[in-house]
Amino acid sequence: MVYEFRKEAMDYTGDVYMIDADKKTYLLVRSSIPELKGNKLRWVIYLTDEKGNVLCDASAPFGFAHFNNVTEELLDLLADKAKKKIGVDFSGTFMDILTRNMGAEH
Repeated sequence: MVYEFRKEAMDYTGDVYMIDADKKTYLLVRSSIPELKGNKLRWVIYLTDEKGNVLCDASAPFGFAHFNNVTEELLDLLADKAKKKIGVDFSGTFMDILTRNMGAEH
């Protein structure tokens, strides 16, 4: 299911998308800056509530590939985690965001 979303500003390199689903607001945070997670650098994306509390995240090892190459895999993983944790299916929404983002880069 694809929900209404809009791109928001971010203070550093990356993207934030506000997603309205089931009368709640969620934020998808895609940072293209690797983060230290478990003593290793990783690409990390987050799904948060509207206050910024992390509901779930997905990550891949830094150096595995460039961030844009792992984004689809991370979004699939994040969608699966969100469906299990909060019961909302974001898979179509995340793929729509990815499609629009990739179209804007070309």
